[in-house]
Amino acid sequence: MNKLKFVPILAVLTVASCATVKPTPGSENVKLLTTEEASQCERLGTASAQVLDKVGFLPRGEAPMADELLVLAKNEAIKMGGNALATASEIIDGTREYIIYNCQ
Repeated sequence: MNKLKFVPILAVLTVASCATVKPTPGSENVKLLTTEEASQCERLGTASAQVLDKVGFLPRGEAPMADELLVLAKNEAIKMGGNALATASEIIDGTREYIIYNCQ
């Protein structure tokens, strides 16, 4: 009987961990650059992206977080008038810093 109490909780955690971040129009054209490639571009500023690093008490995998953070950073690049970005930090507690660029 006690095991049945955990089924709804597990279902909610599973659904919550599958939440997706929606890209804004034009963000699919924003390129992720290496530091070397970015040196040829105009730096517009920085952006910080954040997603949940845990669902309940369960830690999320780094790959899904990295994918969602990149989508959020590309969305922010569009807002700033940029067309490229580069990562400026590792993922720490679901947060990553990015540098936004405009490349000709």
